[in-house]
Amino acid sequence: MRRSTVILLLFGCTAAALAGWLWWADDVVLLAPPGGGAAVAPGGGGDGPAPAPAPARLRGVLRATPRERFVQPPADAVRAETATGEPLAARVVAGVGAGLDVERVGRGAALLEIEGPAGLLLRRVSVDPAQPSRVRVGAPVVVRGQVVDAQQQPIAAARVWLGERTADGLERSFAVDDDGRFEAFAPAGAGVPLVVRAPGFASQWRPITAAAGAPELREVLQPATTLHLQVAARAVEIERARAFVVPGTDGVTVGLAQWPFFAQVLGGYEVDADGKATVDDLPQRGEVGVVMRHPLAALRAPVPVTLAAEPQRVVVPLSIDLPVQMGAVGDEAGEPLAGATVFARPPRLRLDASRSRRLLPPYLDLRGVCAATAGASGEFSIGVPGEGARLSVRKPGFAGRDVPAIEARNDAISLPAWRGGDAVLQVAPPSGDAAWILAFSVGDGSVGDTFEQAYEPGASGTLSLPYAGRYDVTIRIERPGAEPVERVMRGLLVTGPVGVGVDR
Repeated sequence: MRRSTVILLLFGCTAAALAGWLWWADDVVLLAPPGGGAAVAPGGGGDGPAPAPAPARLRGVLRATPRERFVQPPADAVRAETATGEPLAARVVAGVGAGLDVERVGRGAALLEIEGPAGLLLRRVSVDPAQPSRVRVGAPVVVRGQVVDAQQQPIAAARVWLGERTADGLERSFAVDDDGRFEAFAPAGAGVPLVVRAPGFASQWRPITAAAGAPELREVLQPATTLHLQVAARAVEIERARAFVVPGTDGVTVGLAQWPFFAQVLGGYEVDADGKATVDDLPQRGEVGVVMRHPLAALRAPVPVTLAAEPQRVVVPLSIDLPVQMGAVGDEAGEPLAGATVFARPPRLRLDASRSRRLLPPYLDLRGVCAATAGASGEFSIGVPGEGARLSVRKPGFAGRDVPAIEARNDAISLPAWRGGDAVLQVAPPSGDAAWILAFSVGDGSVGDTFEQAYEPGASGTLSLPYAGRYDVTIRIERPGAEPVERVMRGLLVTGPVGVGVDR
């Protein structure tokens, strides 16, 4: 056989063996070119140019370290609006959802305070968290009626109040004539509280619907009893005390069910310099409790009283023996916040709103807590119940704060305005025409808590915070071929979306 023929046969056998191996092999190994890029088969164009690396992106690094958690105002369980649908400012002041520390609003009756064009209006509403209620306030209409006693005789000294107050906080009530008849004006709508009072008679109320052409009302009053309250305490600014009447432990009678507990949201019963107060409009049957609140004394359990026809003298003990702390409340700009409420509480005692089914002012069942109201200059003085006590400061429209009492001795307590919405940091893009990456984290810098997100050119970065509060924020922008630019914001107040960034 010729040599050329042998070589040809050997070459053919080798090619056949290689083809068979490729056919039966489980995997075919592909080789990747150096520097990345698409993998290629052996000898399949590996000597071509490698793909160009991806262009470097701008990179931002954001860290938010929480320093203080704010108390979020309760969500609106009820909304108020005019007859044309324009929103009105409103808040729950008694009953379900009242107070400024309500985590979950239940179902039941509540009293809504609405800011009207001529003052403040009260409306009784039914609260259902599954279906937010709306209260509509219409143009004023005339409400007519007559006030009589149990013998159907007119009560000429009666007065009628429809839950309306002037801008100065004074009740706008209406007198009846000699026949006990009245013509009162009230903005139209449902849930208008009709309160009727007269000397010697128990006050009573019921919700009505004020509407043009409504039938005339007839209110029957029952005889009243009187409680003469005497505060048992040493005379330390005793006139700062206020008395409140709450339902007894056995529930309420029919007469007490009609008594306007909610009227005490205006401040309760005044106590004079001798420590005396008078409640002269209660029904003659039933059981109530008397609570005495003083800014320098911790709240105690109610003093039980069984009502009777004869006037009664009730001694209410009050211990004014706590250390007194003075302070002030202001906003972010340092302006005083008159009317802010300050609670001094033991460190482990939770501050929560009342759970009573009656339309009671909130916080009347917080035993061991002192409460004070900031004056015109934001100033307050309050008793401090024990070592480690905390001050809880609240005002509608502002974030609530809980601070150690010892830290508030020298500096005013500042409340940031509540802006609403989620607590979010919105990071301005470092360039308007380049894609970028944001590495963000919330915490103390522990390993594993940093995440990255890519953004298109001109898009803002977003970091959702766990809660509204005060944060130390650091943001650094890294640009290829340039020194990083960093900005540090200490004590950043976040009560809604806040924009942050550095100069480009």
